[in-house]
Amino acid sequence: MTSSKLMLCVTFMRIKVADEWIIAHHNRLRYAYEKAGEQTKDRAEYHKTVHNVKRFNPEICVDDKVYIRNRGIHGRNKIQDTWSSTVYRVVRLSENTVTVEPNDGAGVSRTLNRRDVIKCNMQQTVDDNSSESDSSDDMFIPRRTTRTTAGKHTNPNRLPNSEFSK
Repeated sequence: MTSSKLMLCVTFMRIKVADEWIIAHHNRLRYAYEKAGEQTKDRAEYHKTVHNVKRFNPEICVDDKVYIRNRGIHGRNKIQDTWSSTVYRVVRLSENTVTVEPNDGAGVSRTLNRRDVIKCNMQQTVDDNSSESDSSDDMFIPRRTTRTTAGKHTNPNRLPNSEFSK
């Protein structure tokens, strides 16, 4: 065998080995790509379920009574109420927004983010004099605390006070 034929045979074997390696490498990459796609879909489903669990107020429906977030607070707001005391009624729902109007009907409707409303836990009071209750005569009382010091800070200006002056 001449050197040129030997060189041709070695080159052919190298090409054959290289082709096999390329095919094996291609198969490994395809498998890795498929596994990565499966794991991505699994993680996306997991994140979606976690996101839906953390969704804020998904139980709000049309005609529910709600409070809106009190956005008029400026400065330090540690002891102010987070939610406005005015009761609103839900008029329209969309994916992330809620359109509300005051419960008594006097006022302008507002479109708010779903995070800015919270369903109010209202107790319906029954009038002792009337045996039948009309929906227009029903009174709703929001739950409030019975503490006498609610909303009052003992030292609102944070002035230093001595133990001896007490």
